[in-house]
Amino acid sequence: MFAGYDSDSSKSPSRSRSPKRKEKEEPPTKKRKLAHVEGHFPTWVYLDCATVNLNSDDPGGNSQSWLPTLQYQAADSLLAGIGSQNKRDVQLLPNPHISLGPLIMLRHHFIDSFTKDIKTALSDSKLDFTVYFDPGNVDGGEMKFDLFSNTEHNRFFAAIPVAKGGIRTKILELQKRIRPVLVKYDTSGQSHGENDFTGDTDAKEASSSDDKKTMAGRPHLSLVSTLIKPEVAKETNKVNEGGEDYGPNCWPHSLPVPKTNFHGELPKVLCLKITGITVQVGNRYHKVEVS
Repeated sequence: MFAGYDSDSSKSPSRSRSPKRKEKEEPPTKKRKLAHVEGHFPTWVYLDCATVNLNSDDPGGNSQSWLPTLQYQAADSLLAGIGSQNKRDVQLLPNPHISLGPLIMLRHHFIDSFTKDIKTALSDSKLDFTVYFDPGNVDGGEMKFDLFSNTEHNRFFAAIPVAKGGIRTKILELQKRIRPVLVKYDTSGQSHGENDFTGDTDAKEASSSDDKKTMAGRPHLSLVSTLIKPEVAKETNKVNEGGEDYGPNCWPHSLPVPKTNFHGELPKVLCLKITGITVQVGNRYHKVEVS
């Protein structure tokens, strides 16, 4: 039922057979502005939702079956958004997560101290809570995913945002707490603005402007990605949700779910129980548990 989609950890997407792309065209490749330096590793800090606990008394259901179902629906939405019929143009993220900050580059010999400082920054934070998500089906309409991009706009993500309320505020506070640690250890030379955490981005453009206008935070669960620019991302006059400006790398509720494919029923309330934070350094994972 779910055949055809690649994991993001697999090889680059093959040539598309979509009628909107030439058969001999080379597959898109991602070009990072962060140069590779020996002994420096790409590092993320996030709430890992791939291995979370789903208790039987949670409104979101008593199994983990709905998370992959949501992921495949997001893949269909992103595929439609790029106008392709080739499922290899969209990659499933192997570890769906809620980012707590932008990607940084970390020296190998600082891994232990970095992880310790992250734990210290969150020492008085309760990390056992349930996250509720906003499916974007306003007034009972069809589900719509958010579209996010990195700063270079050469990689795009379909995601579902965290619902407004106390939990979104809590995640924004966690992001604020670890930001000084990220800035301290980052060797990439990238800019870190006050509002770096609206998307999968270093958000240089999202820093405060001369009129002190700031971008609203929008924590989200990243599900799938593509290297092809979706049509909605080409629009110059981006409409922001409810008048809130989420910056140049976020298109709220812009990817509707196609009605052509069915991957299974989803619970009426989408929620996940979080018990800790993951620090990923290259391919190494460090679980940060704070009581």
